[in-house]
Amino acid sequence: MYKNPQYKTEKEFRYLSFHRIESEKVKLDEREIPHLYVETPPDLFRKGVEIVIGPKAEKEIDIKLDIEYRLKRYGFNDIKVSISKAKYR
Repeated sequence: MYKNPQYKTEKEFRYLSFHRIESEKVKLDEREIPHLYVETPPDLFRKGVEIVIGPKAEKEIDIKLDIEYRLKRYGFNDIKVSISKAKYR
């Protein structure tokens, strides 16, 4: 993956996981229209980690609140969630 130099201060990494759709690791959430997901390893969310919502995201406040809710629900209280201040071209 390529990253625009404008975002180099974010020191980001991306976590990718590939699974066949029929894999037992692929699960459905409980929304009215279910979304697929794969559980992430707990060490991904260690103390001091920050999740930054990218500038291209639509409804970034909704996304931020959803992520914060899910983190707290599963006991990840030390993770900061913010919205990127970088401009998207």
